[in-house]
Amino acid sequence: MTLAEFYDNSPMDVHIFIEAREQMEREKWERSRLVAYYAVIPHTDSKKGNRRMTDLIPFPWDKKAKSKGLKKLSKHQIKMLVKWEKRHGK
Repeated sequence: MTLAEFYDNSPMDVHIFIEAREQMEREKWERSRLVAYYAVIPHTDSKKGNRRMTDLIPFPWDKKAKSKGLKKLSKHQIKMLVKWEKRHGK
């Protein structure tokens, strides 16, 4: 986002954009963790019980999700992000 694009948006638009980008990044990491979990789980000791994905690869937001719940994007936030990305070609 250029400085001119930044000033063209309202503070709420920028806030929504930042939250949406952070959530999209977390979702990418979650998918990677899932693949790693399924690749490793057959090689772990089943007598000790199945480990959870969060035990195998903990992320900083796992603790936040347990304490206050992970915030999901509203339809408006998703719409704004899609609109911004179409307009700016990102």
